Amino acid sequence: MQAKLVVVGGDIGRAEIPLKLPAIIGRSREAHLTLPHPLVSRRHCELFERDGRLMVRDLGSRNGTYVANQRVTEAEVPSGALLTIGAITFRAEYDTGSVAPGRGSAGSSIQVSDSVVRISESELFTTEGLSDESFGIDSGHFVNGEDRK
Repeated sequence: MQAKLVVVGGDIGRAEIPLKLPAIIGRSREAHLTLPHPLVSRRHCELFERDGRLMVRDLGSRNGTYVANQRVTEAEVPSGALLTIGAITFRAEYDTGSVAPGRGSAGSSIQVSDSVVRISESELFTTEGLSDESFGIDSGHFVNGEDRK
């Protein structure tokens, strides 16, 4: 996974930080990404990949780790979401790739170019009855026999 953090709040002297996962973020010089700020713990949090998603795990920090303004102990950091560590806020950016057709769980996401489609339990689909043919889908159209714009 190629991921980066874009600074959107606070000042750390860089606008973007490419990530090499897993990565420890903290005030310590031993951290992979050092944030020299008094609200950041020496070993504040860890970023890692799980199933193609960026994850964060708080490492017992005093001031907490926040995803979309919610304090978390461990959580997914969706691409485009805000991650706050101390007084620094980042926007996570990465390509989630695509999800293969088949049964999934409610709330699964399928990435199609830059659009994300949320699927509820009742809308889950299977590959039953489909051939091995490829086809294109125009923006704003669904493959269920109906156009929904």
